[in-house]
Amino acid sequence: MTPDGDNNKNAKAFSGNAFLCNNANSSGLRGTCVEQDCSRRRPLQIVGLGRVRFLHNRRQELRVDLESRIETFVSSSQGLASQYPETSQYVHAEATKVRNEWADLVNRTQEYRQLTTVSIEYFELISVVENNYRNLNADLINANNKLSILNNPDLANDLVQQIDNILKVYETQQLDTLKQISALSSKLYDHDKSVALYNDNLKLFQTFYKIKNDINERAKELTEQQRSQEAEQNGFCEITTTTTTTTHNGLPQQQSFDIQTVDEAQYIQEPQEPLVIQTVEESHNVQSHEVVTTVEQPPATLSVPQPLSDVSVQEGQRVQLQCVIFGRPEPSIEWLKDGISIQNNPDYKTTFDNGLCTLTIDETVTADSAEFLCRAINDAGIAESAARLIVTEPTPPGQPPLFTQQLNNGTATEGHPFQYRCTVTGTPTPELHWYKNDTCIDTSPDYKISHDPATGEAVLSFEQVFLEDQARYRCRASNVCGSDETGAELSVERMYTPLENNSACVVRVT
Repeated sequence: MTPDGDNNKNAKAFSGNAFLCNNANSSGLRGTCVEQDCSRRRPLQIVGLGRVRFLHNRRQELRVDLESRIETFVSSSQGLASQYPETSQYVHAEATKVRNEWADLVNRTQEYRQLTTVSIEYFELISVVENNYRNLNADLINANNKLSILNNPDLANDLVQQIDNILKVYETQQLDTLKQISALSSKLYDHDKSVALYNDNLKLFQTFYKIKNDINERAKELTEQQRSQEAEQNGFCEITTTTTTTTHNGLPQQQSFDIQTVDEAQYIQEPQEPLVIQTVEESHNVQSHEVVTTVEQPPATLSVPQPLSDVSVQEGQRVQLQCVIFGRPEPSIEWLKDGISIQNNPDYKTTFDNGLCTLTIDETVTADSAEFLCRAINDAGIAESAARLIVTEPTPPGQPPLFTQQLNNGTATEGHPFQYRCTVTGTPTPELHWYKNDTCIDTSPDYKISHDPATGEAVLSFEQVFLEDQARYRCRASNVCGSDETGAELSVERMYTPLENNSACVVRVT
């Protein structure tokens, strides 16, 4: 039988352990997994969805681990109650308390977990919608730029087809995703905060349809113009007309007969007059002959006999990109920078004169580095020429380093001093570094290094040469304008000293 003091001691120990477990594990989990008040549902302000997902999974692992520990603790409490029956009531009460608090914590954690899952899905969908919006906006700008230079109905119809394909792929998908975002927003904020995003996308698609209608109207205009041109090309142009009139005798076009009759008595009494047939009118046939000819329009052509060439300039310099494009009829010209039209951009001046296409940048900056494309369009089709412009930062004023006196290969005797000397020029004054093979020795105590900026002379001194000093030595000079280096081999001859029929050598002590 255990004394009451021991019983109380064990009971207090259990109570203390229960308290520590409850506070350490519960508060630790709360600090890791849940907020102090889970009833206030707030969406995660996610900076990195990957990081949030990792923490989400990690918290789930911690919850499983803590649940296992608590079950182990409660099971051990049953053994303690069996061992000390007088404390069983207290032990069972504490174990029940731990179970209840753990169940409450699990419920709150589950609510927070659901909130986290919704938040992750919410922000992932927003990221998808925003990315699609950027792509659609770029397509819209491109279509609008092409609309301004359309001069062929086939190109207009192709552009309409491209817009139809874009709308077919994105419109339903984008709007359905926005509906999902709206539902998730209501769960997170208790009201829909995606209305502005939905309206922006709706306006974007409405603009697509407006541009599509404008392109269709333009296609109709171009078709009418094309038909008019074809009618003019296929029509007859009267050059000269010669009329020849020929008159000849032919059959009378109209004849009239005047038959005079007499009564029978007169006919008997008087000699019968012969029958008189008179031609009232004799017509003349007039024939006209016209000489006509047709004028054929030459076929449409388009070629680039001289394409653009890559150019590299320093920042601030003036640059021109030029190519030669011939076409019949005269083509329309458009310049693009990395696929984006730069028409009407004040930073870029474009001209087209007798086939010479010129893009001028009066003062270049590094941001002008890009691929520029010149596109020509006429009835023959499309011709393009591209080139890359590279704008580099200007070289700072000064002169790069130059070794006017190089290092020379040398031979030194073990234990004796030795020096390497070289001379370098450059503006600003170069910075020097010495190397033994490939190892920098600027801070090594085994060597003495000096450099006189006034004369440019650099010296590497050995107070005593050792066998391990045999190597290749290099001096490298550099400044903002460039770099230069010189190098030489050092050979070390062993020094022998007779000492009891043995040889001795100098050894560096470090």
